[in-house]
Amino acid sequence: MFISLFFYFSELNMVLQMVLFLLLAIQAHSAQVNYIINEKSKDAAIESIPLNVTHLTIRRVLDTIPDLTHLTSLVKVDFTENRISDPDVPLSELIPSSVIQLILKQNQLTTVPDISGLSKIQVFNLQANQIMGHEKPLAQLLPASLEDVNFADNPFKTMPEFPDISFPNLKEIKLFYMSEMEIPFDTFSKHLAISLEKLVFSSNALSSIPDLRRLKNLKELHMDRCSIHSPPTLKLVSYCYTNVC
Repeated sequence: MFISLFFYFSELNMVLQMVLFLLLAIQAHSAQVNYIINEKSKDAAIESIPLNVTHLTIRRVLDTIPDLTHLTSLVKVDFTENRISDPDVPLSELIPSSVIQLILKQNQLTTVPDISGLSKIQVFNLQANQIMGHEKPLAQLLPASLEDVNFADNPFKTMPEFPDISFPNLKEIKLFYMSEMEIPFDTFSKHLAISLEKLVFSSNALSSIPDLRRLKNLKELHMDRCSIHSPPTLKLVSYCYTNVC
């Protein structure tokens, strides 16, 4: 009898675990709500976006960033490949504070927009715009919550600065394809937060690797297609400095 009861409760426990697993899976799936607007569905008005949407993608439609502050469940906004120009107001007046990822890749921005009021942003992508610089120091334009910044493929004139005290969580910076940028070789690492773990600096005007010893957390370095012929002296998990990696 005791043996039968033991097997009964063992099987019951397994069934309960399976039910719990399925409930958690359903909950995780239902928690993410995607909504996409593109040139084929551009008649779909911003007002028609469901209030519970968490991941919003709009492509080949926008000239300006619309007011999305009523969409308080948003965690990711992807406005890749639009015609967005420089906004007249800080983006905290247009984007809800719940957003964690903001992607403005392949637009017509000429300066780094002010997202300082978006205190939860971790990922910020401005790749392939027309940005030549920024009107204020980045510490006044970007929040301390940032972990991953992509400024690649922009005509920056000077190298962006990410002070340690302003960006304590910054782990990854992408600054590749920035051939017009003047590189401060002697003070290179001082432009980068000491928390940095990955730096992508490929296809820039470098003939040797700058002194990066200050970046004690750096694990991954990409400086390929920079005419560099000797490896870094740092102990890194991964590095790439040749033309083909």
